[in-house]
Amino acid sequence: MKADKGEDCNEEQMSDEDTTSVTHENFFGLSTIRALRDFARNLRDDDPAEAALGFYIGTWEDLAGLAPDTLFSPDRYLARDRSAVMFGDCPVIYEGSNEWCRKPHLAQEHHARKLEGLKNCVAALRRHNPKTPICLVLMPEKDYFISSAFRGETRFRTIEAAFEELGRYLRGLDIELVFNEPLVGMPAYMSLDKLNFPDSHLLGPNYVVFFSRALRALGTAWEDVRPQVTMVPLLQYGDLSEKFEGRRWSPQDLEQPLVASAPPSQIAGSATFENPLGKTWQSFENAAPIVDRSVCILGDSHSSVFHQRRLTYLFASAYRRCDFFWNPCALREEVGRLDYDHVLLEVSSRFVV
Repeated sequence: MKADKGEDCNEEQMSDEDTTSVTHENFFGLSTIRALRDFARNLRDDDPAEAALGFYIGTWEDLAGLAPDTLFSPDRYLARDRSAVMFGDCPVIYEGSNEWCRKPHLAQEHHARKLEGLKNCVAALRRHNPKTPICLVLMPEKDYFISSAFRGETRFRTIEAAFEELGRYLRGLDIELVFNEPLVGMPAYMSLDKLNFPDSHLLGPNYVVFFSRALRALGTAWEDVRPQVTMVPLLQYGDLSEKFEGRRWSPQDLEQPLVASAPPSQIAGSATFENPLGKTWQSFENAAPIVDRSVCILGDSHSSVFHQRRLTYLFASAYRRCDFFWNPCALREEVGRLDYDHVLLEVSSRFVV
C-alpha cells in the first residue's frame, strides 16, 4: 500500500469544474490486491487527484496483509460516483460536489483566491449590520477531524493557513471565526471508531461543542445554557450508508443533544427540507428561553432543519427567537439589514476552498 505523504457571492461559482479522471476509471478496473499495489505505486504525488487517491489507499489497513492474488473489490472502498471514500474504517466525503479530495494538495494561494468570495459576502453583511454580533463557523469536514485530531497529520496545512488569514481579516470586521479550535481535546472523550458511522457529518456531541464556542463568540455565556443540555440515544440513518457496494450499515442509536428547557414552537417556514434546498427556512419562538435574544442562522446541513438536532435545534431550543435559512454564510443569496440580536454564519469548510 502507498504510505501517507506527508465580490462574488455565488456558492456554485466557488466550486471547481468537474474533471473525469482516467485514474479513477483504472481504479475501478482493479480486481486483485497485486493490481491495487501496482496501481498505488504508480500514482503521482504532484497530481492532486492521484495524491488524494494514493493517500486513502494507504489507510486501508485491512488489505495490508492479504496475499497478492486475493480478490479486490474497488466499490467497497470508493463510491462509484466518487462522492465518498473509506478513510481507514471511516466513510468520508471524497470528491463531493467540488473535488474536495484534491484541496489538501493545492497551494495556499489557491485557497486564498477562493476565499475572496466569502470575504466579500461577509464584509457586505457587516456593512448592513454594523453593530450586530456576528460569528462565522467553518464546519470542519469529517476527514479533517480524523486527520488533525486523531492521526496528527498535517496534510491540510495549506487550508489551515488560508483560514488563519481569513480569521485575521474577520477580526478586523469584529467577527470571530470558529473552525478547528473546538476539535482540540475531542479524542480525550471520544474514540475514533465512533466516526465509523456512515455519515458525512460530525456527531451530536461535536455539534454541542461548536454550539458552545459560537455562543461565546456571540457574547452569550455557555455556562447559562450548559445545565440544560444532555445527550440521548436516537436512531440515525447515515447519508453515506448506501454509497459503497458490498457494505451495508444498519441504523444505529447515536448520542444526540437534548435541551431540557421548554421546547420551542415553529411559527413559520418549511416542515422539512425543500427542493431545492435553498428554499428551506424555519422560524421558531420559545416562551421560556434560556437566552432572551433573537438569532438568525444562515447555514447549511450542519445547521439543518430542527429535527436533525444540529445547530438550528440547539439555538432554537435556547433562544427566544431563532430563524434558520438554508443560505450558508449568505453565499447563495446576498442579504441586507437583519433585524436580529445575533447572526450566526455557518458553512461546510469544503465549500469555500
